[in-house]
Amino acid sequence: RGALDLTFIGAGNAFTNGQCHSGFVANNRVLFDAPPTTVYALARARIDIEQLDVILLSHFHGDHYFGMPFLFLAYQFAGAAGNPARQRTRDLTIVGPPGVEETVEKLAQLAFPYLLTVEGYPNKHPVDAGYRRRYVEMAPGDQVETNGLRIGAARMNHAEGSLPVALGYRVEIDGHTLAYTGDSAWCDELFTIGRGADVYVADANYPTGRNQIEHMSMDDIRELRAGLDARTTMVLTHMGHGDPPRDLARTFAATDLGRFTFP
Repeated sequence: RGALDLTFIGAGNAFTNGQCHSGFVANNRVLFDAPPTTVYALARARIDIEQLDVILLSHFHGDHYFGMPFLFLAYQFAGAAGNPARQRTRDLTIVGPPGVEETVEKLAQLAFPYLLTVEGYPNKHPVDAGYRRRYVEMAPGDQVETNGLRIGAARMNHAEGSLPVALGYRVEIDGHTLAYTGDSAWCDELFTIGRGADVYVADANYPTGRNQIEHMSMDDIRELRAGLDARTTMVLTHMGHGDPPRDLARTFAATDLGRFTFP
């Protein structure tokens, strides 16, 4: 199998606390969540947006998907300034909860009206964007195969009642199994996505306690760590505190532009 390389474009929570919002890229081609700082952070990490083939959105809170319009904008004008070779032509696959296409496209139009029809503005003449956005809608329990990935989705415990659904993902990529909680408080599904995983990227928003409906704390992480395979490496993100996991085996805190490589 090939190496699995994770680059964190941000490790902060919705309030950031001086960091970029949480999100990461696997092997320079799979983006997990698209926070508002996505394009900026990818540039800082020296990851070319043209390499991205798949974006997985865990849920529809602004700190996890408000970067999408800016990414579309960057693709739209990549061929500008006399450099048409930069224009994206490959499909971009966007995976997310039910309603992902309508939600993301509505946001894009709200952010930049007629984003894909800029030629002739304000006459709104349609323009070929040069690539196709292909949406894959997933419900809890679904499994799909796309772009060389095998993806399973599970319902996470995050803001139930105000969000249709928040998803965690289990992704097989280049011979590795990667689990990602997105945002989640404690729930049984944390083990569903993480059992036997090589790498587990987990929400660790709070330093202590047990929040019932939003996020995990380091107390939760300790219990989760004890229930996972000893060989699983955990990487903690979405942290709103300065309490890194000093006492947990194979458990690390993500940082902005932090990079982890697994052979």
